[in-house]
Amino acid sequence: MARSTVRCLLELQVGTRFRVVRVIDQSPEFLRYLTETGLQLDAVGTVVANRFESGTVTVDVAGHHTTLAHNVADRLLVT
Repeated sequence: MARSTVRCLLELQVGTRFRVVRVIDQSPEFLRYLTETGLQLDAVGTVVANRFESGTVTVDVAGHHTTLAHNVADRLLVT
């Protein structure tokens, strides 16, 4: 069985499906924000856009698009 590689969300290419496996920032405010956006642990989604020129990543989780700053996407570990 192949093992999945854990990477930060920021590293993924457009079209890549992911599952959130770890949140580096455990502050209550950050965790609340992730819950509001649907990006809590075990959330499954797809990278829709990764725009380095604007410093944003857009993901689709359960049909809902969310745009994250790169510094937010960098704190989410995914497989």
